[in-house]
Amino acid sequence: MSKKAQLTAFFGILSWVLVALSTYVFTNVLTNWYGLLAGFVLMLVALSFHIIGRKKNSKFYVLCTCINQVATGLSLSAYYTYNNHTLSLTTLCITFLCYLFLCLLLCYCIDRVHSKKRAGLLCGFVFGLLYALSVYGWVNVGSTYSFYFFTLTILLLYVLLALKTFHTSRNYLADLSFASFGIYLLITYIVIVLLSEGDGLDLIDLSDSRKKQKP
Repeated sequence: MSKKAQLTAFFGILSWVLVALSTYVFTNVLTNWYGLLAGFVLMLVALSFHIIGRKKNSKFYVLCTCINQVATGLSLSAYYTYNNHTLSLTTLCITFLCYLFLCLLLCYCIDRVHSKKRAGLLCGFVFGLLYALSVYGWVNVGSTYSFYFFTLTILLLYVLLALKTFHTSRNYLADLSFASFGIYLLITYIVIVLLSEGDGLDLIDLSDSRKKQKP
């Protein structure tokens, strides 16, 4: 694999570990919605490091990425705390092995396939199938499958990062940092929608209605 493919696989695996550990730890420490609040504060800290990375040293992008993954874990802990569900070590181990395999496989495939269209179609098919299975298990089996869903979301952002940066001269660390914000914002929004029983979707409805009202 190329250097970018190796870096993407490494940071993808590191991100999952940080998210999983912070979710597991803070689910047993925090109560109610405090994980969302703490995660938001930590995301603001990550944002400051992103700005420093852009103006002074790009290595701060890496620190920003790691902080955002912990913030993501804090947001997830709010969901599991609210539902009185604790992730078992067995679930974490199984999820990690599946994630490790998929992350390495997809990074390798995207790196080898120079056509972004073909790589995108391949990844779209894989994620469509896996998301369908995780949602089915989540609805019909239990909350354990929810972590598979969130894990796929983390992997999805890294696959998009790979599709965007492989075989280009883009600033990889900057894109890595932006991907970490994408992971945090997307997962946090999903958690808010779940905890508010769908009320979080009103944010989209309001923005759409305002656009329609404009002349």
